[in-house]
Amino acid sequence: MRSYKDNEIMKAKNIVIYFLIAACLAWFSFPIAWAVLGSFKTRFDFFSTTPLVFFSPTLENYVRVFSLQHIERNLINSLLVSVPSALLGTFVGAMAGYSLARFKFWGRDNLAYWFLSMRIIPPIVVLPALYFTFLWLGLVGTPYSLIILYPTFIFPFTVWMMRSFFTEVPVQCEEAATLEGCSRLQVLRWIVLPLCQHGLFATFTFVLVVCWNEFMAANILTVGESKTVPVQIASYVQPWGTDWGSLLCTVVISIAPLIVITFLVQKYMVRAFTTGAVKG
Repeated sequence: MRSYKDNEIMKAKNIVIYFLIAACLAWFSFPIAWAVLGSFKTRFDFFSTTPLVFFSPTLENYVRVFSLQHIERNLINSLLVSVPSALLGTFVGAMAGYSLARFKFWGRDNLAYWFLSMRIIPPIVVLPALYFTFLWLGLVGTPYSLIILYPTFIFPFTVWMMRSFFTEVPVQCEEAATLEGCSRLQVLRWIVLPLCQHGLFATFTFVLVVCWNEFMAANILTVGESKTVPVQIASYVQPWGTDWGSLLCTVVISIAPLIVITFLVQKYMVRAFTTGAVKG
């Protein structure tokens, strides 16, 4: 049995842990809470010296971004870009990750680390060349340029991530299916992918969030009505001032779908990162 002193030490440790968790939660939640409250403020209330929570909420910022700035158009653009990019990036990454996890060939491990090392290269280094390439192809100002670009940029990460999930699948399961007459593609389709569904959901969600929030390439390759939400948010910052009401309102509208999606797939992500990615 634990002594009284041990119990007191354990209680003290728990108090410290809970305090640190609460402090981290407050630290990361404050910017979101500040943005949500600010989106309901008038310009006068925003620059008022009154404490943060004492103001008369208004929906004028939301009415303005939908009726005058047509934020729904930017949301549709982000959706049309992010979902296909996430699907394509996850699919290609899964195929390449499975090849690195199961096929034995010369330089396999070096190739896997080479994929990971590609993340070191800043995207801005290759964006000028890609811009002129897409301009020559007539894709600048269309969502197709980003749908091609995003899976390419995220490919090294998806390959490495999916490879770690596939290595956790017992080889015996695939060998048993092969003895039953299944081809390699059938084994992948009916055995491996269902066993790695948590990893697929986690990878897809991560890629979706990255594509949804990406700004640099979208700012260069989109113009006019093809702008995504991050580019629209940046447009509220002008040399003569910042439209804080519209900016914070658009930020809240932008992060709301991501929060909902994260809550819906959180159980898959927790299982994935505790069974595959951490060990990989």
